[in-house]
Amino acid sequence: IEGVLTINNIVTSIGKDAFSNAKQITKIIIGSSVSSIGNYSFDGMRNVTSVYSYALSAPTVGTGGIKFGGTARPLHVKIGATGYNVAPWTNTAIFSSIIYDL
Repeated sequence: IEGVLTINNIVTSIGKDAFSNAKQITKIIIGSSVSSIGNYSFDGMRNVTSVYSYALSAPTVGTGGIKFGGTARPLHVKIGATGYNVAPWTNTAIFSSIIYDL
């Protein structure tokens, strides 16, 4: 897996360890139908520089589901989206800011 990881709109759940340690990924796009992210799904993806979520309601996140490693990066979400104002989405060690611009 290299570059952009696009989780398309027909995916509703991201399973445990789905993309952990995929170090080649630099950008993640989460489709509008994703409602849950499993344990450690993105663990160790330290080269990710930005994340885009098109889900209008923030997906539930399992233990360590969003823990890239390295520096914090921006999270871009849909204008009008809800649920991104709680952890882990608000963890400033993971996301430097939440930007409502999609």
